[in-house]
Amino acid sequence: MREGFFSITGKVHDISLESSERLKENELHRDFGKKLVARESTNPGALEEGVAEDILAVLKLPVSELSGIVEKVEVEAHRPILRVFLPGETTDCFSFICHMDTVPIGLHWEKNPFGEWEGNRLYGRGACDMKGGTAAAISAFLQMLALAKEKAKSRRFPYRWSSLVMKRGT
Repeated sequence: MREGFFSITGKVHDISLESSERLKENELHRDFGKKLVARESTNPGALEEGVAEDILAVLKLPVSELSGIVEKVEVEAHRPILRVFLPGETTDCFSFICHMDTVPIGLHWEKNPFGEWEGNRLYGRGACDMKGGTAAAISAFLQMLALAKEKAKSRRFPYRWSSLVMKRGT
């Protein structure tokens, strides 16, 4: 059985959100995780272009609110790398590195290979490797951007540049 899951705990640290806002935010993250798992990104096959577009759509506004740049670099046809650059005060940087492709659908799935929630568990191709991790990285990055926006009225991130890299599969 080739099933995977990731769990969203709903814990948001150091962000002053009311409970209803937290629930709404958690639902957005859950929906995004399922959207990534549902997106066809088979290697060989459809590849990662659609997943990259989904991620770009989620990141564009929050990154631009901090005067950042979201960049898509085509390294091969339909196999982009995504990078986010944010202005800041130091030369320090960090990276999230996640691949966006999946293997072809195998046999013997007991759940929908294109995504199915059961409680707090998302089952489907890539739910563990690596679309679930990608959704978690995006969620963490969005929370970091929210913190930066709240805590830095100057709208400057504490780093000169930062990157969120979604790379092609190997």
